[in-house]
Formats: sequence, structure tokens, C-alpha cells
Amino acid sequence: MYVDAIVQELFTRLRAPLIVLDADMELVAHSIHQDVEHDAAQVAMIVSRRGTTGAIESLERYRVKYSTEPVRIPGKDGGPGHVVVTLRSSGTVTGYLSFPDRFGTVIPPETLRAITAAAARLGEGLWEKSLDRRRGREHVRQLIEGVLGRDQHLRDYAVREIAGGHLLLPAQQYSTLVLGVRPGRSGSGSSPHMTLQQALNRIAPAGSTRSLGVVLGEEAVVIIPRAIDSADLAALLAETGAETVIAAAGGPVGSLEEVRRSHRQARIALNGVLRDPANYGDCASWQDLGDDRLLLQLPFEEMGPEDLPDALRRLLATRNAPMLIEALQAYLATGGNAVEASRRLHLHRSTLYYRLERVATCTGLDLADGSVRQELHLALRVATLMGVGKQAQGTAGSAGTAGTAAGEDFTLSAIRA
Repeated sequence: MYVDAIVQELFTRLRAPLIVLDADMELVAHSIHQDVEHDAAQVAMIVSRRGTTGAIESLERYRVKYSTEPVRIPGKDGGPGHVVVTLRSSGTVTGYLSFPDRFGTVIPPETLRAITAAAARLGEGLWEKSLDRRRGREHVRQLIEGVLGRDQHLRDYAVREIAGGHLLLPAQQYSTLVLGVRPGRSGSGSSPHMTLQQALNRIAPAGSTRSLGVVLGEEAVVIIPRAIDSADLAALLAETGAETVIAAAGGPVGSLEEVRRSHRQARIALNGVLRDPANYGDCASWQDLGDDRLLLQLPFEEMGPEDLPDALRRLLATRNAPMLIEALQAYLATGGNAVEASRRLHLHRSTLYYRLERVATCTGLDLADGSVRQELHLALRVATLMGVGKQAQGTAGSAGTAGTAAGEDFTLSAIRA
């Protein structure tokens, strides 16, 4: 109520609709009135309860948080601009005050003094609000760290606190969701921590007993009192509204004491999303990993191309490797069924046979041997997860579906047999 009262007092002075966001770009307050309308940008923030992508980008572009004076941000395409004031408490940024710019060339001195005074009070008010919220968030963080930690005594205490404090609904199954930010993907300029916190606020809002979440380092962890299937996971990821966020779910466990295992599984699945986005997209579930459950636990950071079988290394280094690898992968994925592999690749069978013959010649392996196919399939999967030959495999689609190349009309009788 303290912040709301300041906003209404300032509105009475400015007669301009006001918006107040906290440092995490969540809506804290807005002016209430009947005779003055909020503009479209303000309405979007009021409806979504958070700063829009455009607002976040403008704060970054005009370096608003570094200014001690009101910053005038011009509107887009000739539209109305806004004045944004950074709110602080003892030098710490606590939020932002925004309102339409209707002052012409210069903000009148008396108006500027009123804005500055209100901003100082709002900065302190937001600090008090954030302190209360951080106390609650810090408590949740400690409990989740306790549940996920190795110390049995801390884990028992955290479980009692979560159950006794009714922080989560009692359930027969619990699952862990892990959120991360895709490295290298362009975003709105927000820090990874802020991006994760905003995503968390949408799928695990404070005070909800349907989930319990917190940002821990470079990931956000959410404990949910139910099993999560692939459809649930995709829906939860979409709910975050952030294109840079990726997600993974661990398998369901029977009690809060076992959530640590679900968290470990979710982190392994997230590793799959990071290492093989072509296969997993932006989310993966432990229950759908298959053999990758084991492979994704390999110490890839300590491995290099020299750890791959010599035959595969020769194949990766050969001319037209993308075309050959695509043919081999399709052949192996269909269990050595050349007819089905050629159908999937939209290739004539003679073209596929020729490319497989090239593979056999390059590697020195007999592809008609089931154990050889199994070893190659495993080695190719490991190479993909290692990132070895990524460029070759990434361009295979365009090369592999081009049809029959010149001279590719041979057959491979050994494979046909």
C-alpha cells in the first residue's frame, strides 16, 4: 500500500499514467484513474504483470539503470515516448518508474523535483518489498538446496519444513524440472539470472503450493507434486514465454526424500538438450532419453576426437562426409533396412547402396555384420554428443537429399544380402 500511495500522489501531480516495475521487471504498481488512459505499452505490462521485451530492450539501449536523472526514451515509428526513472535505495537499483513523455523540450524544474522526490521514496519502498520477498525466496532456496543436497540431516529437515509448512501439495509422486538458458542464443539483453527468474515467476509463482522453485546458479529448479510427461514439459516451457529458455524433466519419484534423484535425471536430460538440439529441440524428459541416459553421463569435457574408433575418424575426415554419414545414420537407425532407409532419405536405393559402399571402403568395416553396425551406431551417437563432426552432420540434410549424384549408380551386394 505504501508504494501504491506514492504512485497515486505522483499521478495527481503529473496527471500522467504511471507504471512501476521492480529490478526483475515484474509489475509492482500502476496508477488508478478513470479520466486518463494508459498507452498500449503500459497496458501490455499491466496485463502481463511484467515489463515487455521492448521495454527491457529500451532500458538496455539507453543505459537507464546507470542514470541518476530521468531518461527520455523516444517512441517507435513516431509514437509517444516515455520518461523512465531508475529507482534506488542506498545506490542499489530497486526498480523503474515509467510514464508518457508529454513535456516538450524540457521537464519543468518543479515537476522534476516532484518526480525526483517520489522516485526516492519509491526506491525505498521497493527495497522493503524486495527484502520481504528475498527473505521468503531465500528460505525456499535453502529448503530446495537441502532437499537436493548430500547431507541426510539437512535433507530430512528440508522435507519436514516443506511438508509441515504446506509449501507443496502432498502427492504420491514428485518430479523435478530444470530450466537453463541456451548459450549463444540471442535474447532481450537480460542476464541469464533475470531470464530464469522471470521464467520461474510464470511457472512457479511465489506462494503457490502446486510447485516450488528457485534459481540456483545457472539453472532454475522446480519441484512439482506430480509426474511430468513430454506434453506437460512442452507446455511448461511454453508458459515461460522466453525463447532463450530450455527445460528438462526428471522421472517421477515417490516422496520428497527422493527428489534428489529426479533432479539428477533432469540435469542429465538438460545436458542432452544442450548437446543435441537437433534431436531434442528445447526440452527433454528423462523418460524419453533411451540409451542417452547412459551416454549423457560420459565425461565429454575430458574426451576428444582421438577417443573415437579409428574407422569413424577416417569417415569423418573423408570427402563428402556429410552425405556418407547421413546415409549411414539412416541405415543404422532402421536396423540395417536399406529399403526403409532410402525411403526416409528420399533416395533411390542404388544411391543409398553406393554411399554405403563408400562408407565400407573408407572405414574398412563390413556393414552386413550386426555387431559392426551396433558399434558404429554407438560411436556416431557419442561423436554427436561430443560435438565432433557437427558441421559435417549439420549440413548432411542438404547434401543427402539432392538425389543421385554422378556415378552413384552402383550396388552393394553385401548389404543387400
